[in-house]
Amino acid sequence: MLKNIIRIILGTLSVFIIYKYLRTYDFSFLRLIGWKSIVPAFAAVYAAMLLAVFYEKYIIRTCNIFLPFKKIIPIFIAIQLIGRLRIGIFGPFAALYWRKEIANITYKQSLLIMFVDNVLKFVVLCALSTIVIFSNVRRHCPGALPFALVAIGLFFSVFIVKHNLKIPGNPLMRVYKKLRSLSGKNLIFSWAIYILDSFLCAVVYFVLLQSFNYSPNIFLLWGINAASILIGILSFIPMGLGTQDITSLSLLMMMGIEKNAALTCVLLYRFFCTIIPLATLLIFGNIFLWKRKLMPRHGENG
Repeated sequence: MLKNIIRIILGTLSVFIIYKYLRTYDFSFLRLIGWKSIVPAFAAVYAAMLLAVFYEKYIIRTCNIFLPFKKIIPIFIAIQLIGRLRIGIFGPFAALYWRKEIANITYKQSLLIMFVDNVLKFVVLCALSTIVIFSNVRRHCPGALPFALVAIGLFFSVFIVKHNLKIPGNPLMRVYKKLRSLSGKNLIFSWAIYILDSFLCAVVYFVLLQSFNYSPNIFLLWGINAASILIGILSFIPMGLGTQDITSLSLLMMMGIEKNAALTCVLLYRFFCTIIPLATLLIFGNIFLWKRKLMPRHGENG
């Protein structure tokens, strides 16, 4: 109930603000986007999608489940489509179903994968938003906040491990044992792939802004994009529609980007990073999920 109320409030505010900006938007700015920006943007988006396939492979391997690419690709397509078209809590349940249906991954294993995946992404997005934005925008205390957050995180980690996990029958002990069973090497691979994947999304903004003769700091764009995605996730609105866009627009304008140029980049970013991947996923979903029978489910969880 609370989630739906938040969605309605944020969705209404987002529509109002976007409408206000679009009323004064100069659509002639779209003509300034040439092939020198379109081609690299397409390349960055598809490279990010390719990396996302490897991310899915290694995040599953983190839980000591080894699958061939012929299983990974259908799982990736199904989960990506669910994630982009999610309605309420349908997405997580559908992800559990497809992992079970395609690769016979048990619900307990799938829940662990989902937990690790969400925590890893959330931590990376928080870290990028904090480190990149605060180290560039708030130069009077460069690096101070990230170190403070790391210190606080380490303190709570040590406190929990030292005091709570030793209590017999504590449910955190079971979680702790599960986390200790994770593959550290594959977790590092997943972490590195997701960081690179998020960087490629920032590249899309970078090449689009160059069409307007801006030469922005790509690392600052990286943090801005991470912050907007994080706000989109926390808003509970599917695909972060509205909230993610307004966050990006506001931060780009704070960088000194002219309003029409910033709005053009935000709209085109949505096209490249949402519409194009969604269309691609639907095409490949038709090939891998609907026109083919699901492959025999045995011996995948080696």
